[in-house]
Amino acid sequence: MYKDEDFIKLSKNYDVKITEVNQSSFDQEESLIEVVTELNDEQLLKFKEIYGNSNFGNENGLEFKVSDHKVTLKAGNVNKFNNVFSLISSYKPNYF
Repeated sequence: MYKDEDFIKLSKNYDVKITEVNQSSFDQEESLIEVVTELNDEQLLKFKEIYGNSNFGNENGLEFKVSDHKVTLKAGNVNKFNNVFSLISSYKPNYF
C-alpha cells in the first residue's frame, strides 16, 4: 500500500510533476501502483537516455509508457519510483 504523502514527498524532492496515482488492486502481494507524470524537456531527455528511446518498456519490475511528455510508470512499491526520480534528477548526460 502507498500513502499520498509518499508521492507528494517524491514530487517535491525531485521536482517531478505527478498528475495521477492509482493502485490496481488492494491485495498487496499482487498490487501495482501506477503513477502518471508530466516530465519537462530535460527530465524526458534524461529518462530516455537512462531507459532507452522506446515508448514502452519493462526493466527490473518497472513498466513504463511514454507519450509525448506524459510518462506512465507501474511498479509494485514506492521505492521503484523513488529510484527512477532519483536517477533522473542526478543523471549527467554525455552530450556536452
